[in-house]
Amino acid sequence: MADYFEKIPEDKKRAILNACMKEFAKNGYTKASTNIMVKRAGVPKGTLFYFFSSKKEIYLYILEYAVNKFAEKLEEEKVNLPADIFDRLLQRGLIKLKMGREDPLLYQIVFDSYMNAPEELKEDI
Repeated sequence: MADYFEKIPEDKKRAILNACMKEFAKNGYTKASTNIMVKRAGVPKGTLFYFFSSKKEIYLYILEYAVNKFAEKLEEEKVNLPADIFDRLLQRGLIKLKMGREDPLLYQIVFDSYMNAPEELKEDI
């Protein structure tokens, strides 16, 4: 169903993504409320579940989106990495911190997904 989500106007998609990201980043997967997501996004609950079959599917979609954004940023910065392995590790760490400052919601979701993933999501993640 997420295929239908990809086809909606960009402003509507952005509103839904932002509302869901904010809720997951603030409350984690388990405590996140789809009621709050739809209220923030300004869409009926049925619309959200037309695009995504479950809260789990929403979360995994957003996690994939976040990981892809981080991968794109790392790829952009790749050309500037130093040759020395320790300097390279340091530089990558600084890039990750910069990404966390620039988009804290995405950073929080990615971090939580690896550090605090609920059992029901571990295999999918």
